[in-house]
Amino acid sequence: HLVEQGHAYLGDGGDGRLWGEPGAGTAAPAPDDWKSHLNQAVGIEVIGVRMLGNRLWLHVRLQTETCEGAIPGVKPIAGWLPAYRPSGATAAWFYARGC
Repeated sequence: HLVEQGHAYLGDGGDGRLWGEPGAGTAAPAPDDWKSHLNQAVGIEVIGVRMLGNRLWLHVRLQTETCEGAIPGVKPIAGWLPAYRPSGATAAWFYARGC
């Protein structure tokens, strides 16, 4: 998966919800200090990938450093998210040529 190779980021339209385990229970919303930053490209580190049934899940860590600069006042957080949104759009993208 290309997003595992670095310079990955969350695409537009994400709600910031992360699961503790793929498909288990209800997703937790992003902490309040992250919410105002989720309308921009938030850098992620892809920690792992798992198939659950026919659904691909990404284990990600939201990064405080992005290609656009630092995100002040937040700490990295980790969790799982579906690789594809209900609309079919990809949840994560990558900078093909780096930052």
